[in-house]
Amino acid sequence: MAESREAKRVRQACQNCRRKKTRCSGEKPVCSFCARLKQDCLWDEVSTAALYTSNVNLAARVALLESKLSLLNSDGNDGLPPLIGDGYAPSKKRRTSAQEGSVSPEENSDNSQRSQSRTPEAAARKFIQLPPEPVLHAILHTFFARCHKQPYAYFRPEYFYWKLDSGEIPEYLLLAMTALAARFSTDPFFEGRPGEVVDRYTRTAWSEIFEKSFSEDYVLDIHAVQATHMLAIVDFTAGRAKLGWQKVGLAVRFAQSLELGSGIPTHFTPEQQEEQRLTFWSMYLLDRLVSCGTSRPPTISDIDCAIPLASDITPPNETESSTVPDLRALFEISGCGANQSMDLFAQTILMASVLGRIERHSLQHQSSKDRFPPWDSRSDFAAIYSMLLNFEAQSEITTVSLSSTIGRHIGPDGLHDHAAAGHLAFSTILYHMNQCLLHHPFLLRKRLDSCPGKHSPSFLREARRRSLEHAYQLTGALRAVQNQGFNLSSFYAYAMIVAGSIHRLFMHHDDEWTRRTARQLFDYSLGFLDSGNGVWEHYARIATALRSFRPNPSSARALVTTPPNEQHSHDPDLDVIWNLLDYGWLSDAARPVAGNDAPPLRRPTVTGEEVPKLHQTPATAPTSDTAYSAFEDFDLNKPFSIHDEVAMDFMTYPDGTVDSWPDVLHQGDVFLSTDFGISSPWNPRAAG
Repeated sequence: MAESREAKRVRQACQNCRRKKTRCSGEKPVCSFCARLKQDCLWDEVSTAALYTSNVNLAARVALLESKLSLLNSDGNDGLPPLIGDGYAPSKKRRTSAQEGSVSPEENSDNSQRSQSRTPEAAARKFIQLPPEPVLHAILHTFFARCHKQPYAYFRPEYFYWKLDSGEIPEYLLLAMTALAARFSTDPFFEGRPGEVVDRYTRTAWSEIFEKSFSEDYVLDIHAVQATHMLAIVDFTAGRAKLGWQKVGLAVRFAQSLELGSGIPTHFTPEQQEEQRLTFWSMYLLDRLVSCGTSRPPTISDIDCAIPLASDITPPNETESSTVPDLRALFEISGCGANQSMDLFAQTILMASVLGRIERHSLQHQSSKDRFPPWDSRSDFAAIYSMLLNFEAQSEITTVSLSSTIGRHIGPDGLHDHAAAGHLAFSTILYHMNQCLLHHPFLLRKRLDSCPGKHSPSFLREARRRSLEHAYQLTGALRAVQNQGFNLSSFYAYAMIVAGSIHRLFMHHDDEWTRRTARQLFDYSLGFLDSGNGVWEHYARIATALRSFRPNPSSARALVTTPPNEQHSHDPDLDVIWNLLDYGWLSDAARPVAGNDAPPLRRPTVTGEEVPKLHQTPATAPTSDTAYSAFEDFDLNKPFSIHDEVAMDFMTYPDGTVDSWPDVLHQGDVFLSTDFGISSPWNPRAAG
């Protein structure tokens, strides 16, 4: 009876019960206390929006504290240099390096000249606050010119500037944008010290995010997701992979608290809806790219992405915005062969989704859990490859010249529209990289080792052909972007080492022409990586890793030539390829950035028994009346008559199966055709 008479605890009491400090039953519209006294029962209305905001802010603070504690437990610091002088003190008022809100270009130039005589501490202190207004506007212009759609896009430039003029952009977001774009700037304000400048602005932006999150008036919004996402890119490419992963996870937690991926509020304007889509899918892309490795699976699951896809085309109104498909619908479009053009940003997202599946299947050892061998149509391998074939059928990237297409975005004055070419180049590169990873000789051998019984010889032969074919095309696509003078994205370094590792293995093939071609493509890969180290720090580390990769010739030869059912002995030295395909390991700042700093390399010796029976070209082989010479250097920049003999003759096919190259090519094109001496159902044709 005592238990039945005990009043239930309620979250809110009526006004009368609170005033008389009595326990309220919580019944509405009249509680038992007010009903007994026959008095009006009054309640304070609690705003659902206020409770939601409070919960969101609490979740953000918990996520920040967990991130900070995780870093402290790992190594006691966040990998960034300390702030100089009397420390950083965030303020609500926007601060710049100048005493006044803005300075003239002449004053800014004078300040830059006087800064040469400053002490290092004084010179560095100016990089812990926003630059003067003219420099700030110049760096924002650089951001949209060089970082926008590479491949991430957070907002349309016009909408961003409208918010900036309205005072809606927080200072930490401007600092993060400055940190990301400063490497591309030649403004004398930065004193020619891009590395130090980037680190200072990164540290300052992160400090302000942390400080603002615990202020009384702070409300978590989409800007915190955008800024944390940008800082994650800076950290990861600077060699602080652990810190970058922490920030990616934190951005995901922020996005989950704001429900960015669950749906778009109906009261949002079209500009707000688009900003949410762009931000969420940019975060999705980064999550997939930094997960290329053996230890970190993607954080965002495809089944949790209910928000419509981002688009390179601005929807003109709410009705048009509501017709943008989501990720599941995009797979249906690409799989049913519908005659519907695919947006370039959507193409990039689709290839990132396929990359996430390849990461789990090939890099993170989940392929061994597959009940079916890779040549079985029920296997995960077959499902992933089917996605890539469907993409080929729907997309035009395998039927057009990448050089000519992105070349259209170079104006008559020689200025490049990097943003317009960004997603076309990136989706093309992701597609060929996905093919390389799925058919990589080392990864495929690891998968076959877990398959009992005999293997399909034709499957392995065709998989090797595809790996070499797409490694060639991936190298050609990256060099096309480089030769045309477009941005080298930070992720392109990883894509190139994927192709370079395949070239390195095929340098030990039985066929001489295959070896020579692979050697030159390998050199092209190193040249590409060397050209990018002036902008991105990790390019040099990745180039060093590729140069240091010198597999045992007999072991490499076994990966690219040995029939599948012959005895195969595992060489543990080849396990270094796991590191070469791990983006986090490659970017680690602890690794050497120059060949002189690299550890001594093992130079394998080849005994007489290991010397391969090479397919030697006869000394009398004609070289003048054929399309190519077996001793002529392979060059991606030469006319296409060289390309159609791209070292695919190590496999014998019946006469007459070689498709001729398209006749429609423009001067200087690198045509990424798949016509490599064997007719295939996905062979492209140039538009006439």
